Amino acid sequence: MISQDIRYGVRTLRKSPGFTLIAIALMAIAVAVNATVFSVVNALLLRPLPLPEPARVVSLNEMRRAPMGVAYPNYLDVRSRNAVLQDVAVYTEKSVSLSGAGQPEEVQATSAVENCGAHYRASSAQALS
Repeated sequence: MISQDIRYGVRTLRKSPGFTLIAIALMAIAVAVNATVFSVVNALLLRPLPLPEPARVVSLNEMRRAPMGVAYPNYLDVRSRNAVLQDVAVYTEKSVSLSGAGQPEEVQATSAVENCGAHYRASSAQALS
């Protein structure tokens, strides 16, 4: 029964090659989009942060966004008056152009501004091994 259905489907697709080509192209595009979306979701949501204890990381931002998310004087205040957090660090993210032999490509870059070395030292050692 299933083999008859398969043969009928193949015969039908042979009769209209334009439709077959479009159907195959759309299926290929759908698979590529699905793989891309999964890769983004996996990288951003499913994979844990490369830190020793990622559940203990806290991000602070101000309502009026400064270039670093928190104005530098406010960061210094939080750092000096901190009685709750183990440590405080500042970093900034921005889009930059990466160029080389081929076409320039826009990528997201993270710049450690102050005190990020202790937080990422363990993760960079894990990445190298």
